[in-house]
Amino acid sequence: MVIHPVVANYISLQDRCTDRMEKLCIFMMLFGILQAHVFESNIEKDIEMFIKETMRCHHVPGLTLAVVSGNQSWIKGFGLADMDTMRPVNEHTLFSIGSVTKGFTATLLAVLTSETNNEITWNSKVSEIIGETDLFGDTVRTTMTTVRDLLSHRTGLSGLFYGLVSGYPSNFTKAEMTRRMQFIPEVKPFRDDFYYNNIMYTLAGHLAEIIGNDTWENLTRTKLLQPLNMMNTTFLEEPSQVTADNIAKPYVLKNGQLINSTKSLYRIYPSEPSGAILSSAEDMAKWIRTLLQGGINHLGIQVVEEKLLKETFGTYNRLSGPLEELFSLRKPTFPVDEIFVGYGYGWIIGFYRGYKIIWHGGGVFAYVSLLWIYPDMNIGIYASVNGPGVTQYSIDTLRTIFFYISDILLGEEPWLNATTACTFPGKWKNATVHPVSNDDLDHPFDVILDRYVGNYSSLVFPHVQITRDENLLRFQCNRILGILHPTNKASKFKLEVTEPWEIVLSNRNANNETTMFPVDFDVNETSVTGFNWTTDAPIPFLRDWHFNDRIPVTNSNSILRYSHCIILLCFILFKTIII
Repeated sequence: MVIHPVVANYISLQDRCTDRMEKLCIFMMLFGILQAHVFESNIEKDIEMFIKETMRCHHVPGLTLAVVSGNQSWIKGFGLADMDTMRPVNEHTLFSIGSVTKGFTATLLAVLTSETNNEITWNSKVSEIIGETDLFGDTVRTTMTTVRDLLSHRTGLSGLFYGLVSGYPSNFTKAEMTRRMQFIPEVKPFRDDFYYNNIMYTLAGHLAEIIGNDTWENLTRTKLLQPLNMMNTTFLEEPSQVTADNIAKPYVLKNGQLINSTKSLYRIYPSEPSGAILSSAEDMAKWIRTLLQGGINHLGIQVVEEKLLKETFGTYNRLSGPLEELFSLRKPTFPVDEIFVGYGYGWIIGFYRGYKIIWHGGGVFAYVSLLWIYPDMNIGIYASVNGPGVTQYSIDTLRTIFFYISDILLGEEPWLNATTACTFPGKWKNATVHPVSNDDLDHPFDVILDRYVGNYSSLVFPHVQITRDENLLRFQCNRILGILHPTNKASKFKLEVTEPWEIVLSNRNANNETTMFPVDFDVNETSVTGFNWTTDAPIPFLRDWHFNDRIPVTNSNSILRYSHCIILLCFILFKTIII
């Protein structure tokens, strides 16, 4: 009888295992000897050609890829990590993984809760863990919100996206953000619908810090990265990191050319638990393999309890309507009713070609990442790009590549090829055009611009300065610059973001029209007292108050039900009296 060399080697090694170490020994052998190629060489060449063509037509400078099938892996870099030095991407090159970080934060909480001997669970009340009686702006959210609600995006509160983009002060900690949660406005009713929220993952990271008695970064490193041997993985803490020799530099497409992305944007403090991990394809392959193995690392050690890990892959929030279309992984010719899409803890759950898939994407401006796991097939795919900063280009690039590779791994006939890679998804669906309501920009009267000039601040957004430049009002919220366009109502303006370029791109729809945001000033007979800036919800700003000014600790739930502005005015009065 002829024995396959791999099997013969396995039998030989098995004979050397002691009874006491048998399980661990066998597990390590399986990891060590089954390192055959994921694809045959001719298939690899086809995939490489497909990826390069997809990158070319979508203006992608560099891409890193990890494909895991059982204990086999294919890890490869494409394109350039640095266009100036022509440094290529390889398996060790670090990319920002963006919101793929959320799966790490959820898994970290699984590890920490298991260490509490079930004293803290997914259903534990957040306010009780923190010890805060005024956590949110209403009694229901404060008393009812659980860890599960945070991780599955069920709070219905604003995500403060433009606050994160503009950048918070260096002294604005996760604890301080938590203290100001009560001032975040509602977008949807509590537990009524899915509403994606990075700030709630900031709070989840702060929960981890309280439970683990350490920083989120240290806990993630010691509880996950080190046990999984993800030794190159680190955190995006300072903008200067994106120019380091081991990191893919971010690029953005402007006027048809790839240019350096705005470096100052690459600091998402204090929301690191929502998207601050920098990792390589090599390390992400280790992460995928651990997830596929039910929380067991390369040494056969159970890093996270399998039951708790599987719970992160549950469906706790249904995605419907436009959100289902946005997050769906369906082949474009599939009928919508064949797909069920939901959200777990840092993971989106759905199906592709009838196969269950657990996945998440992430974006930090020029960086866009994607991770798909087929748990029943023991397959995982990860990739990240460092441009072109046009999010839809990057998403289409990664989805195109993942559909193609998935079909090969699943034994299906690929429905995309090197020719159609550059036309996907255009020929399969109509572009979604979101209406841009700027009809009220015609103003038949002169607006007194000087009255609006001044300094303004909010309890949840950084400081805003409004200045006059001849016949224009210029708006600056830290890193965000823009122009306030008058409308046909004297106190109402429309904010057009003009810098950074990455945000200008994100505010354009499929017709290349720019979305503008309402800014409504509060005007009395003698002065302007503040304004409301509406992104996903109105955020009140008060004149001549600064974000860094200390907020008095008061029980203000009843006031918050009526108006955030009342709270701000009361604070100014309080401040005046004590002076």
